[in-house]
Amino acid sequence: MNQLVGKSPCPCTSNKALNKCCGRFLNSDEAQYPKTPEQLMRSRFSAYKLGGYGQYLINTWAVETCPTHNPIELNTPDLDWQHLDILDKSIDGNSGIVEFKAYYLEPDGSLAYLHERSSFVRAQGKWLYVKGEIY
Repeated sequence: MNQLVGKSPCPCTSNKALNKCCGRFLNSDEAQYPKTPEQLMRSRFSAYKLGGYGQYLINTWAVETCPTHNPIELNTPDLDWQHLDILDKSIDGNSGIVEFKAYYLEPDGSLAYLHERSSFVRAQGKWLYVKGEIY
């Protein structure tokens, strides 16, 4: 597991310190859970960007849509993630939506992005990522 540096900026580009933002969810010693789909989306982006948080990604993914149960497959970043922009968010009971653009560097150094509208569900008091519709 990665060491989270307390006052370093959070990778989710919230303008908060990592330990006050996504770090409190990624650090299993504290056992805090995101209270909203947006917090979960931000923490999952941070987990992907930092690498080494495959188990966190699995634990925050709805069982029926999770592509793997092997955290090693999710531990290594597959892209050079740069920053996250939240475009829209909503909660309706135990369902939530977060639309975002996650920017990454292409191998040639150009900036590209993933534009997704993600669905979340609250089960047993915890928000889980269900799936994303890519634009």
